[in-house]
Amino acid sequence: MTLLIKEIKSSIIECGDCCAVLPKIVSESIQLVYLDPPFYTQKTHTLKTRDNTAEYSFDDRWRTLDEYRSFMRIVLEESRRCLRETGSIFVHCDTSASHHIRLLLDEVFGERCFQSEIVWVYKRWSNNKKGLLNTHQTILFYSKSTNFTFNTS
Repeated sequence: MTLLIKEIKSSIIECGDCCAVLPKIVSESIQLVYLDPPFYTQKTHTLKTRDNTAEYSFDDRWRTLDEYRSFMRIVLEESRRCLRETGSIFVHCDTSASHHIRLLLDEVFGERCFQSEIVWVYKRWSNNKKGLLNTHQTILFYSKSTNFTFNTS
């Protein structure tokens, strides 16, 4: 999973593998973490740029669900370590593993630090004769403590 960190005051951007970048970050130094982790789709995804000049792919296949959960636990624990006491984390997920991620967040951050669930709904019409298509993704919002910062503007 790629991690992108931008520190506003010093305009530092870190982009790289989160398992390599997160351990280098000073404890309690980050105010906000946004994660867009692998979704546990068990597929290889291929995307093209809008002008079709480049193609990118990433593998979202895992040997077992336990392997995926272990990876996510490490990332969430490291993210929590990096957060200030007033910090928050937003984790983007879909129906493939949102229920597993929610339980991990409860374990790592505590149930009392769950703040909200943001549901991003999009229109998609099913031509499938059996079943329904997923029409939303979820962003889970947790804080490190109950004394978190939330700016409304």
